[in-house]
This record gives sequence, structure tokens and C-alpha cells, in this order.
Amino acid sequence: MKKKLRVESAFVLSLLLFFSSIGVLTGCAPKQVASDAPSSAGEGPRSKQIEQEARPLYYQAERAFGAKNYDLAQKLYGQVRTKFPRTRAAGYAAYRSGIILYYKENYPAAARDFEYHLSHVPDSEFNFDAVYNWAAAEFQQNHYDRAYQVLSRLRVPEIQAQGPRRAEIVYALTARIATSLGNHAGAVAATALQIQLPQEENIRTQLFQRVDEHLNKMTDKIRLEQLQNEVSEPMVKSRIAARIASLANVESVQIPISPIGAPEPPGQAAALGGGTSGQRLNVGVLLPLTGRFAPYGRRALDGILLASKVFAPDANAGFRLFIRDTASNPLVAQSEVEELVQNNSVIAIIGPLNWKEALAAADKSQQLGVMNLSLTTKEGISQRGPYLFQNALTPRVQLDNLVRYSVAEKQLKRFAILAPNNSFGHDMTKQFWDLVEKYGGKVVDYQTYAPDEKDFQSEIRSLTGLADPRFRRFEQGKLSDYLKEQKAKTGKDLKVQLPSVVDFDALFIPDSPKTVSQIAPSLAYFDVTGISLLGTTEWNTDQFYSRGGKYVEGAIFPAGLNLNSKNSTTQAFIKAYQSSYGSAPDLLAAQSYEAMQLVALAIQNAGSSDRNQVVNQLASLRDFETPLGKVTFDSDRIAIRRLPILTLESGGAVSEH
Repeated sequence: MKKKLRVESAFVLSLLLFFSSIGVLTGCAPKQVASDAPSSAGEGPRSKQIEQEARPLYYQAERAFGAKNYDLAQKLYGQVRTKFPRTRAAGYAAYRSGIILYYKENYPAAARDFEYHLSHVPDSEFNFDAVYNWAAAEFQQNHYDRAYQVLSRLRVPEIQAQGPRRAEIVYALTARIATSLGNHAGAVAATALQIQLPQEENIRTQLFQRVDEHLNKMTDKIRLEQLQNEVSEPMVKSRIAARIASLANVESVQIPISPIGAPEPPGQAAALGGGTSGQRLNVGVLLPLTGRFAPYGRRALDGILLASKVFAPDANAGFRLFIRDTASNPLVAQSEVEELVQNNSVIAIIGPLNWKEALAAADKSQQLGVMNLSLTTKEGISQRGPYLFQNALTPRVQLDNLVRYSVAEKQLKRFAILAPNNSFGHDMTKQFWDLVEKYGGKVVDYQTYAPDEKDFQSEIRSLTGLADPRFRRFEQGKLSDYLKEQKAKTGKDLKVQLPSVVDFDALFIPDSPKTVSQIAPSLAYFDVTGISLLGTTEWNTDQFYSRGGKYVEGAIFPAGLNLNSKNSTTQAFIKAYQSSYGSAPDLLAAQSYEAMQLVALAIQNAGSSDRNQVVNQLASLRDFETPLGKVTFDSDRIAIRRLPILTLESGGAVSEH
């Protein structure tokens, strides 16, 4: 009978991304009372984090929780959430309620409460714990895939910072869930980490026995060699080597040691291995066709299916597509790559879409020596090995086109940036800033705002020199003298402020049309006019003008897919898609169509079933015409293209440059 997972007070499980073999981190521990009941005032949320009006009721619930009167505490936490919805107090109350529900074995409700806490108090000191507790609740329901997705929020440094005791629990839990998933390599890797911690000898003996049990169930020599590179514990490494030797029927096997989780070194086709063969017309497709991302997967599949007909070698023998559903699960994606290569003999694989399953599929493709053309927009996949390519409009590609056009064609030289204060905003800011300097421009101001901000006046005042009068003392003095003179003449106090200083030609705002449409009227209010608003392909939607109206006229942004394009290749694709599916294509459909075109062309040019030749052909591709422009793969095997740039004209019309 499965033991109950512990709900920790200052502890989480973390996805070990460095170990591609490890599925999730979770496990079992004896049932016990939650250890985060506040025994002193300092153990609960800091007072300033709880809204003042909610404090009396919230701390009454905390006292009941600390006294282990959980029924009363749960009732009071419920009242907090009812009386003060959408507050931090409600978020903290959800976390405490989740703990109580967990120990009452109401795992579905507990999971919802932990999720609620994470979404409503993103900077809470309990978020570390809430992720673990949420995953534990999913695990208790046998929702292993869901537990995996929750745990993937966390990173290795967070485990390492917990100290030996907590790290030991993490690794033990990791091994348990890996075992449940039949992931023997993951169980070995996690157990090896546990062995490296201070242990009593009898415990170490038990751990080595578990390692041997898992190794005896592994028969894939390639996977064993990869596992030996991942593991650093000497005794476990020797056991893996012995298992490899037994399978190979040799006395010893020497495997070079590399850092745990180190990506494959970047390189071109010359760095490829000995080469493997597949069926020349067999192409694998990995997409999320069920679950929350299924609509995206289906749109991508529509584009791939359409393109596969275009490049059939002759009327009788077209491409054979082997389509697999990733279900947005990295473990599934990784397993399907192995299935496609070993059982379907595919010569190339297209997809997946999302970062985590794309990463898992890429690592497995690199290991097996088959070309993988990923559709994820986040960079970092293709650099992991020479068999890996990316075909999506990455932020770098978008911004390069936008900045080049702004500086070279529009002659804009001075830029300001107004970005959300989150990882996306920081990343986009850095890339934009670097490109501005690359093309000879200058960034003269940079301001950030909270991701959930609704009033942007403070940030705009900072951009325009209105926030701090100390920086405009001369002008402020002249204005003060003028106001005194006018009061002496009229006896009235005039309400006059310094004018805005707009010393930039364009303002880059890496955010959604909804947010930009809230910012734009405030810019006009502070007389920030005559500048160009710069954005991303996300602005290429009718909603942008319907939300922002005249305030966003003149905005400049790169086009992903322009349905009104005069380009003949683009229009031919749009017409074919509409004829086949009865609706206009979107950017994802176009990118997927393009991906199949690229793979098909590489296969045709290779002229053989050698997978390395297909990689060589794709890597050397130059200026191939697609519905999204001419494509060339750069040294990192990322698709680079010259995108059309759009300007939002008066009345909502869009012009293409």
C-alpha cells in the first residue's frame, strides 16, 4: 500500500533538468502532521504582505492552525477567501487550507488550493513549498504526468540550497517516481546522487542494491553509456560499466566522463557521428494532439500535412508521416522519438512545439543520430548538438528585423524601452538593446513596470523627465518665478507643470496588444507624440487597433504571416490552406508548413537514406523561398529570415515594408 507523501513546510521537489532520464521528483514518506504550523509570529507571512483589512481574521486562522485546530482553521481561512477575494491574504489562506486538505486526504481540493496560492501570491515565501505540495497531491491521485509538469517549475540550485537532509529526500523521491514510470535510468541517476550524501552504511548498502536492480533491467547499451556519463559517483559508474560489459561480452568499457547534463558541443555537419540510415520517405511528427495545447498541435499538423503533398517525389510515392501525440509531456516526447527511430525508421523528425518536450525530444534525437527540426520559439535547442535545428520566429530573429528596419530605413537613432519587470521583459530588453547598438542606434532610457500593472503614469513620467524635478532645476526655477509673477498679478494659483522631455525617436514595448493599448493613451496624455511604438509579431492582430485606436497608429512591428502580403509564395500558401481547410492560416500553420518544406527539400537533395546527408543538406540551405520569406540556417542551426515589417496606419490599415 502506498505511503502518504509528506507535505513539507520549507521544502520542494525539483525537476533535475540536467538528467534527461529523470521523469519527475516525488516520493513517499510516513504520514505526519504538517510541520509549518506557526508556533511564533515570525513563522507566518510577514505582516506587511497581508492587507490591513484582512489581518485580524487571517491571524485568527493562523492561531487556530498553530494550535492544530485544523477544522476551525480551515473554516476561518475559507472566510478570508470569501471576504477578501483576489488579495494576498486569500492566497496565503489557500496555501494553509491546502495543507489541511492534504492531511484529510482530499488531494484534488488540496492541489487546487496550492495552485491558487502560486497564481495569486507569485512572490510568497511559501511558493517553494507550494510547488512540492501541489505535486505531491497530484502524485497521490496517480496523476504522474501532472506532477511532472508542476515539478518542472523548479531548478537544481533550489535543491542544492536545501542542504544534505532535504537533498536526500529529493533524490529518494525522484528515484521512487522514476521507478513508478519504469524509468530505470532516472532511478539510477537519482539514487547515485543520494549515495553521494552522508549516509549510514546500512542505508548505502540498500541504495546500491536498488541501483543493481534497475541496471539489471536495462538492455539499451547506448542509454547505459549515456547514463554513465551523467553519473559521477564512482561505485555506481563502475556498476554501469560492468552492465555495459556484460551486454557487450567484453572485459571492460571505457566511457569518457563529461559534466552532468552538459549539452552537446555546438557544431556543423562535420561534427556528426558515424551515420545511421532510415527509410528515405519516412518522416516523424511530434505534436501535442491532446490536452490543453491540442488546438496548437492540430494547427501545426494542418500545415505539415498540406506541405507533405507538395513535395511528393512522384505521383505514386509521397512522404509517409508517422504522427505521434506528445500530450505536452517531455517523457512521452522522448519515448516517441525512440519509437519513431527504432520501429518506424524515420529519416527526420519535426516538432515538438513547447520548450520542455522539445528539449527532451532534441536530446533523444541527438543521441540516436536523427535530424530534429523543432518548432519551439525559445532558443537553446539547436546548440545542444549538430542533429538539431529550430524553425520558429525566435525573439532574436524578430527583433533583428525590427531594429534593422528602424535604423536603416526609418532613420531612427534614439530609442527608449518600457518593458514588464519579468524574465521575458528582461530578455527582450537585452536582445533589443544589443541590436540597437549593433546597427548604430542608441538606447537613451529604460523603464520597467510590474507585469500586472494597470496605471503606467509613473513609468511614463520617469521616461519624460517629470518624475524628479531635481534633474530639471533650472527649468523648475524659471517656472516657479513665472508662477509667482502670475499670482502677484492675478491673485490666483496657476496649475502648470514642466513639459515632457521626449528625447527618443521610438519606444520599444515588448508586451501584448492589450497592455500596449493601455499604455498608449497615457503616452498621449503626457504629450509623448511624434514617436514610433515598436513591438513584436504579437501586435499583428486586428485586436491591436480595436483596443488601442488612434493611440497606436504608426506602430511598427515585424510580420509573422501577413494575409494581405503581395508576395506570390505567401499568397499561394494562403490560397492552398484556405482551399484545404476552409479558413485562413495563422503563423503556426505557416511555420509548420515551412518546416515540412525544409525537411522535404533536404531529403530530396540528400538523395539517399543516410540521416547525416539530410542534416548536411539542411545545414547548408541558403535563401530558400517559403511563405514566411527566404530561409537560411545560421551557425547554430536556427532559421534566419528577412521578415516584412508592418506599420499600423490611420484607421487600422496595415502597410508592409
